[in-house]
Amino acid sequence: MKTMSVPHTLGALSAGMPQELRGKTEERGDVRTSFADVLAASERRVNFSRHAVRRLEEREIVLSPQELERLDGMVDRMAAKGARQALILMNDTAFVLAVPKRTVITVLDGEHAKDNIFTNIDSAAIL
Repeated sequence: MKTMSVPHTLGALSAGMPQELRGKTEERGDVRTSFADVLAASERRVNFSRHAVRRLEEREIVLSPQELERLDGMVDRMAAKGARQALILMNDTAFVLAVPKRTVITVLDGEHAKDNIFTNIDSAAIL
């Protein structure tokens, strides 16, 4: 399943990175960011599968940066507890996730989630 963010397979990139690229930084004003820092931050974010992105668009669901942060934080907590397949309910929206891959598989709004049965879920959270 394709995701819309940096693939997790790039996680090993810094270990195999050529010596001349290691520690490279980009200066923006008075903030210095290394490639490894940017890569690590991107790996912590929740990814959305193409299917999930399509559902967000079809159902006109827009997530604010704060909502994405809340979703990210909950995925961190679920991963720490060993969750694998999860259902997260937030603001009348249901997210089904593959926790180890940090990927949202599908998204349902309240209307589409009503009277639905979610199977193969080992964890659930309400935000």
